[in-house]
Amino acid sequence: MVKDLQQQHNTTPYGTVSYPDATKLLRPQSIKGPGVFVVIVLAIIAMVIGGIMVYKAADSVYFSEVRKADTIQQNLELDSPYDFPQIKDYIASSNALDVLSALNSKYTMVPLASEAESASGFDYFKLPENATKDEGIAALKKGIGGMDILAASKLLNGGWRITMDLANYQDLKIRYCDLKATSIEGAILNAIHTQGFDGDNCEMTKEGIDESGNTFKSGTIELDDETYFWRVSALKFNDAYSISGLPDNAVYVGIRMTN
Repeated sequence: MVKDLQQQHNTTPYGTVSYPDATKLLRPQSIKGPGVFVVIVLAIIAMVIGGIMVYKAADSVYFSEVRKADTIQQNLELDSPYDFPQIKDYIASSNALDVLSALNSKYTMVPLASEAESASGFDYFKLPENATKDEGIAALKKGIGGMDILAASKLLNGGWRITMDLANYQDLKIRYCDLKATSIEGAILNAIHTQGFDGDNCEMTKEGIDESGNTFKSGTIELDDETYFWRVSALKFNDAYSISGLPDNAVYVGIRMTN
């Protein structure tokens, strides 16, 4: 009898089908007692986890770019000495390996060419003082133009490329990025002075702009009663390499001596 009454209360007959009474489900739902504390704790945990995920996402995208930009700026502003050798001290050598050995004893150098160095020539990059050899090898594996701005801002400030080719005649070159240049002319004059091409045994015989758009000055130098030729040329670095992010005033300078 009780069971029949309960069944009548919980169901609504409709023809031969009885439907459950959903009245209780429609009542306002609320959490009371300890359940409220549990919900609050779970909500706080969810907020913390969500905040951590948002921070990590922001850190990996926005803040990492901010740190990268700061590092690049610090690299460019670092007073890193180039410490150039005077190539007139090595131009008369008949063995490129002897020159490379002398340079390796003074500087941290990494190879740029895929071919191994030999008695007839080499192609190396001198690293700045704040860069390790492993960093240099990794950054320069695709050449100077293959560096990203982060690596370039570090290696080009105080770094330079030196090549020697004795296959046909004596040919020695240094190329570098002058990050502190105020003009192309100023960068050329600074290189001439650094190499001692403005001494009493030197003469400037020609200057202008060559067929490649380089501004240059060239001349002769007398060494041990023999005449050698020197040339210093320059252009905007951004016209030589497409490494976006370097200062607009940066100048790419080439210093060359031949016999």
